[in-house]
Amino acid sequence: MCEIDERDSNEPTTAAEAWFAELQRLIGEAEERFERGEIRPAIASLAAIPTVNAVLLEECGERLHETDADAGSDTHTGMYL
Repeated sequence: MCEIDERDSNEPTTAAEAWFAELQRLIGEAEERFERGEIRPAIASLAAIPTVNAVLLEECGERLHETDADAGSDTHTGMYL
């Protein structure tokens, strides 16, 4: 019998996807608050972005490192013909 995936199709499946979703949520929240004239709450939403950005940069760096390690035998850094 087939298993049915009961997750919401928009639900993040990796940590990086969850952090990207959080970044988008914060941006939307800040914009909505700004448009309602809620300037301090908008600033609070914007203040959380650098932390999310740092985590995303770390996640991307790890992914890049993994990709480079997987291709390591095919890559000859610094060797040019």
